[in-house]
Amino acid sequence: ITKVRNNYPNTMVKKLLYISLVFVLIAGFLSCSTSEILNEQEKEWLRNNNNITVGVFPYYTPYQFINKNEQIDGVLIDYLSLIEKKINHTFKRKLYTNWEDLLKDTKNNKIDIILEIQQTTQRDSYLNFHSQLFKSNYAIVTS
Repeated sequence: ITKVRNNYPNTMVKKLLYISLVFVLIAGFLSCSTSEILNEQEKEWLRNNNNITVGVFPYYTPYQFINKNEQIDGVLIDYLSLIEKKINHTFKRKLYTNWEDLLKDTKNNKIDIILEIQQTTQRDSYLNFHSQLFKSNYAIVTS
């Protein structure tokens, strides 16, 4: 999961909040506990920032793809859905069919999170990269 940098006032505070939120979400997701994941301050922040947009580019099977029912599916979509369920919050999802459009919107702060993107020196200038959720060299995909 990659958070898009922005140029709004209080950028550093927002970046820290986004980074904290992502780490809390990942920790909560990986936890089997049914206890509350977010504290009241984090819940309030989400209520006040409920327009967080996730850019989805469903062309990387098995991580993101369009299934036979024409629905977006995949490992990262499952992660996102589980995070949403655990924190009782729904992120706005924006579907991209063109990679260049996703990159352009990323640079222009039209999306806040990208589920999957390779880290490069150039992208480090406008994205905050977080640790990998998992790494796999092999995958079995069936239809």
